[in-house]
Amino acid sequence: MEKLIQDIAVKGYYQYKKFPYAMYFDEFDFGGGKISAKGRDKAGAFVMEGNFNSKGNSVKIIKHYIDQEQDVDYSGQLVRSRNRKGEEIFKIQGKWNANDEGDDFLIEFNTHSTRKSMIMQTISLQKNQFHFTKKDQSKELSFVLNPRD
Repeated sequence: MEKLIQDIAVKGYYQYKKFPYAMYFDEFDFGGGKISAKGRDKAGAFVMEGNFNSKGNSVKIIKHYIDQEQDVDYSGQLVRSRNRKGEEIFKIQGKWNANDEGDDFLIEFNTHSTRKSMIMQTISLQKNQFHFTKKDQSKELSFVLNPRD
């Protein structure tokens, strides 16, 4: 399962005074109505914890900067779409707010394969669970990530 999780591509940015700043993710977990992540950006290393409602697609996240007293509130929507290759893409987009300042943000994730033998890889959200399936010419590998308690 470790390899499968490494195949999730996550990227994000937030705007500050209308300039975009990249967020880099070292860990990202999304399932069971919960979101957690670790990463870094221009302001420093951070952890994120939050919740999402799959029925209304609303998302609430708190981003805490490590070694700082700064917390940032993120509120947005979960949006699903497909890219030109037909791969499913998940986007969390909305507004961040901290100390009476705020602007837009976007976190985008999908699965991709770096191995040439993989011909199909999908991710789907069903009943607050992620279902991962990878297929190549000779075998199929499938996992379900259940909600965390």
